[in-house]
Amino acid sequence: MVSRLRNKWQTIMNTEITGESLYMFAFVVVLFVSFIINTTFMSYLVVKYLNYIAYLMVGLLLIKIVTFDHYQWWQLLILFGIFGLAVISWRKSKITSLMIMTAFVIAARNVDFDKIIHTYLWVNGILLSMTFLYSVIGVITNLTYYRSRIPRLALGIDYPTDLAAYVLYWIFAWCFYHYEDLTFRDYFVIVIVDLLMFLVTNARLDGLMILLFIITILLAKRADSGKKISINICKTFWFLNIVLPYVYFLFNYFYSGDNGIMRRINGLLSGRLELGRRGLNTYGLTVFGQHIAERGWGGSSGLKMAKKQPWRYFFIDSSYMRLLLIYGLLIGALVVVVIIAISIRSTLKHEYLLTAIMLMITISSLIDQHLLEITFNPFLIALLANNVNYGVKGDNYE
Repeated sequence: MVSRLRNKWQTIMNTEITGESLYMFAFVVVLFVSFIINTTFMSYLVVKYLNYIAYLMVGLLLIKIVTFDHYQWWQLLILFGIFGLAVISWRKSKITSLMIMTAFVIAARNVDFDKIIHTYLWVNGILLSMTFLYSVIGVITNLTYYRSRIPRLALGIDYPTDLAAYVLYWIFAWCFYHYEDLTFRDYFVIVIVDLLMFLVTNARLDGLMILLFIITILLAKRADSGKKISINICKTFWFLNIVLPYVYFLFNYFYSGDNGIMRRINGLLSGRLELGRRGLNTYGLTVFGQHIAERGWGGSSGLKMAKKQPWRYFFIDSSYMRLLLIYGLLIGALVVVVIIAISIRSTLKHEYLLTAIMLMITISSLIDQHLLEITFNPFLIALLANNVNYGVKGDNYE
C-alpha cells in the first residue's frame, strides 16, 4: 500500500520524489514562514494563516516517515508516540515551536545534515538581508528600543535580541559548514560582525557568546588535531550540557531578592532569575505543559507596552525554564536527552565540532528562548540526520 501511494505521487508529479527532497521542501517553507512571523512584516499578515502552512509541512514530514523511511512498526510507534507528546504539549501551551521542531527531528532520517545547514545558511541569510533592506527603506517598521538612552535597533525583526540571536545562530551554522577551512581571517571577520551587531542591538549576551564561540571552536580544532589538553577540555562539554541547566534552575528556584549576591546575578541577567522564580510561584511545574500568559516587548504592540506600561512585562526568556514551565517535565527531559545524545556521539567519535556547538547553544539557551525554534536552531536535527559532520578527526593524538 505504501509503495502504491509513493508510485501514485510520482506519477502525479511526473518526477521522482525522494524522502530527502520532500524534507528539504518542507524545511525551506517552514524556515520562511517561521522567519516572517518574527518580523514586522506581520503588520500586513495574519499569523494563523502562516501557521496553517507550517502545519501542512508537518503533515508532509509525517508522510515522509511512513512512506520513505522504512521503519519497523515498533520504531514508528516510538516516533509517533514522541510526536504525540509534542502535540499534547502544543495544545496545552498554545505554542507551535516544539511540535514543528519535533517533526523535523524525527523525520530527518536519510537526509544529509550538510544540506540542511547549507539550506539554512542561504534561506536565513537572504531573509535577514531582505528584512534589513525593507526596514531601512521604510517598507516595514524598524523598531527602536532604548537602554539607558542607548538606541537598540531591530532592523525589521521583532526585538533587538532576536536579531542578535539570528546572527549568533547563523555564525554557528557558517562555522559548522566551513569548519575545515576556517582561518584567523575568518575569526577576525566574525569579531567585526559581532562588534557591528552589538553596536546595532546592544545585545550583551549574544555579543559575548560570539567571542566565547571563537574560543570554543579553536579548542575543538586543537582537540581534533590531537592536542591532549584541548581533548580533555572538549570531553567535558557533553557533561556541561547537563550541569549548566540544572545549576541555572537552582538559581531560579532559590532566588530571593533579600540575598545580595542573588540580586547582583539577577541584575546581570536583566531580571531573569526573578521572572523565573515568579513563574515557578505562579504556575508551578506540570508533566505535559501549560499555557502561560506572557507579555513581552517584541513587535509593535510590545514596543508600545515598553514605552507606556513597562511594569506589565512578564516573559520567561530562558529556554530551559520554558521547557519546565511551559512545555512540561516530560518534554523537557526528552529535549535534554537529545542534546546529550548528540554531544556524547560527537565526543565518542573523537570529533569535537558539534559537541562544542551544542555547548554554546546550551549556554545561550540558559538566557534566550530560541532553543526549540527551527528558524534559529537547526542543530537538534542532527540526532537522526545522515552524514553529520562532527569535526575533523585527528590522525595523531599526543
